[in-house]
Amino acid sequence: MCRYLSCVVTNDFKAHWKKQSVDHESILDDLKLPDATLRNRTFVRIEITPETDPPTRKPEDWKLRVDEEGTLPEWFIEHRTKAETACWKAWEESVQIQLALNDEKKEVTDTLIYLYGSSSAVLYGSSRAELYDSSSAELYGSSSAVLYGSSRAVLKDSSSAELYGSSSAVLYDSSSAELYGSSSAVLYGSSRAVLYGSSSAELYGSSSAVLYDSSRAELYDSSRAELYDSSRAVLYGSSSAELYGSSRAELYDSSRAELKSTVSTAICNRKVIVHTKTTIIKKTNIKAEEL
Repeated sequence: MCRYLSCVVTNDFKAHWKKQSVDHESILDDLKLPDATLRNRTFVRIEITPETDPPTRKPEDWKLRVDEEGTLPEWFIEHRTKAETACWKAWEESVQIQLALNDEKKEVTDTLIYLYGSSSAVLYGSSRAELYDSSSAELYGSSSAVLYGSSRAVLKDSSSAELYGSSSAVLYDSSSAELYGSSSAVLYGSSRAVLYGSSSAELYGSSSAVLYDSSRAELYDSSRAELYDSSRAVLYGSSSAELYGSSRAELYDSSRAELKSTVSTAICNRKVIVHTKTTIIKKTNIKAEEL
């Protein structure tokens, strides 16, 4: 959990925070406070961060840190306890909104939220989420998420996600995802994905993917893929792929592949086809067509 919670305390001893962000500068912009002076400034940046993993809602498990200790204004030095009390009040408000723990369920709009344990959330608008453990989320609108551990997400509309570890996602509509590690995804509609590491995906409808490293994909319907490095794909239906690097594809039905590299290969009807200029292979036409 990076830089959570960030707040700004002003010289009227009010603590300001945003449910959409953990960025001090964004808070200052909203308050229209100039960031030009040091000792005479009317605000102080504060961070309250968890000391445990996963976090709790117990204040003793969190630590308050003051930015720029060496240049604190006099009003803060003289009334530090009062200022920090206001910040802890902001923390109490935030952890009820921005934290989902254990098996809690949340529904948020235009909010940054962190999920742990087996908690779940539904995100609308421009919400953002970080998912850990076995937590899960449904994303709508232009919301986005970063998934770790064995967390899961369903993406709809134009939502987006980054997946790490063994996390997984199902994508619909025009949603998009980047996959790392051993993460996996299933794509429908016109959704898109970029795969790295040993990640994998199944593509349906008119979805598309770009594969790097040793990633893998299975393509169905009219889905499309670009393969690089040592990535692999199996194509069914009328799906298609372009192969670069040492990538490899296996073709069935009326699928097709275009070999762009001299070391990329395709297997069609148990025949291995290698690059000869630019070659397109169709399962329904076993003879390779040289362009």
